[in-house]
Amino acid sequence: MIIDGHAHAGGDYRDASHIIKALDEAGADRLVLCPKASEKEGSYYLPQLGNLFPDWDMNFFINRFIRLMTNNHRTHELIEKTNETVFTLAQESGGRIIQFYWTNPLKDTFLKESEVLLKKWKFKGIKLHQACHPFAISSGSFRELAEWSATEKLPIFLHPFSTEEVRDLISYSKNLKTPVIIGHLIGLDVFIHMKGEVSEQIFFDISCPALVSEKRLRKALEVFGAGKIIMGSDSPYGKDNLKEIIHRVRSLSIPDKDMDLILGKNLQKILGL
Repeated sequence: MIIDGHAHAGGDYRDASHIIKALDEAGADRLVLCPKASEKEGSYYLPQLGNLFPDWDMNFFINRFIRLMTNNHRTHELIEKTNETVFTLAQESGGRIIQFYWTNPLKDTFLKESEVLLKKWKFKGIKLHQACHPFAISSGSFRELAEWSATEKLPIFLHPFSTEEVRDLISYSKNLKTPVIIGHLIGLDVFIHMKGEVSEQIFFDISCPALVSEKRLRKALEVFGAGKIIMGSDSPYGKDNLKEIIHRVRSLSIPDKDMDLILGKNLQKILGL
């Protein structure tokens, strides 16, 4: 089974028919879908910064821009609204779209809202983004969410903001009882430096191909192994992301069993599919 482990409902992924077409053309079976944080319509262009700076953790630089553009009430409302859109798309997809719920730990009522919507939508995971919602890993809200997610058997997809937040996550990770997927290999060098403290609950997403270099993917694979790597596209942020990231994985010259883990089996196990 090939699963796109991370995509957003917007641009070329604005409706179920376009998403299913993209899956079919790329030879993928299912995808994990999250809300969008931008009102832009159509496709999104991203420069190939990963190729230009293969050793750099580009998202640490981009995070500052994201926070500047999205840390506002209007964007937060758009994310909340698009959560319902993702639910509708999942219902229309015949089981091919898997909903992850994007929550805002800065809201006092976030956990209660998550509990209510889980009963209503039966989403399969949680999305957190520290650039859009500047909560801290050391906050009580994150700890509460991690514990609740473990109780409900929901994995967490986390987009960290800074090296300091990554360090805090690693220090806390021994307490995790549910898988946490680190978006875009953010903080990879910190995870490697602190490898002895990294919990078995930590996994690594390799989207999106324009920003995450093949060199960094190979580095993650060498240090943590194929069993910890999750293939994702981050579509529609970039052109033909899903096809490109599948091709990149297939070009790694690794055993077929490792390739299968990255392309979908790791996430299949995490989600209990």
